[in-house]
Amino acid sequence: MPAHRKTKPVRILQLNTNRSSEICHALLNTAVNDFDILIIQEPWWGTIGVGPIDVDKILGPTSHPAWQPILPIQPVPNGLAPRVLTYVKKRGDFTVTLRSDLAKSLDLQIIEIHQKPHPPVLVVNMYNQSTHSVDSLKAAETLVRLTLPVDQPVLVTGDMNLHHTDWEDMESAPNQEAEIFVAWTEEAGLTLMNEWD
Repeated sequence: MPAHRKTKPVRILQLNTNRSSEICHALLNTAVNDFDILIIQEPWWGTIGVGPIDVDKILGPTSHPAWQPILPIQPVPNGLAPRVLTYVKKRGDFTVTLRSDLAKSLDLQIIEIHQKPHPPVLVVNMYNQSTHSVDSLKAAETLVRLTLPVDQPVLVTGDMNLHHTDWEDMESAPNQEAEIFVAWTEEAGLTLMNEWD
């Protein structure tokens, strides 16, 4: 009988960095010993170099030698910036795959973590903008319309910008978008894991 190697847990941290270069740099430097995957909303996105013509700016996220950034879509269209981004630490006992077959959005990213002998896990990273234009769907609206695999674990995380009595005290009733999102989580069999606000 073959001996199974013992796996180490894959440690995940989620944070909205509010587009701050300083916060992104501090996070990448301090999280390197404690986490393996960083799920980021509102990452810093800016000039990281110049192209062959000095006026051509190369845009990208904060970089660090220990972390590999995974963009939600590639290439990022000119004039736009991703509002979700995942960093993966280089470690040999697990892999991460971008599931662009499930979502292609600057506000919604789905990755799949593979670590044998465990089943693959889907991780949804979303930034749900609190306001949006008439011609664009918010990330929460997009997510509830997706068909996610039912035969594998799913972790939904991010900055929802939704308010509901299931996770916070409220003086008014939740709006329709929050109610639809909660109904979707219940239908999908998801469990709320965050602390009461």
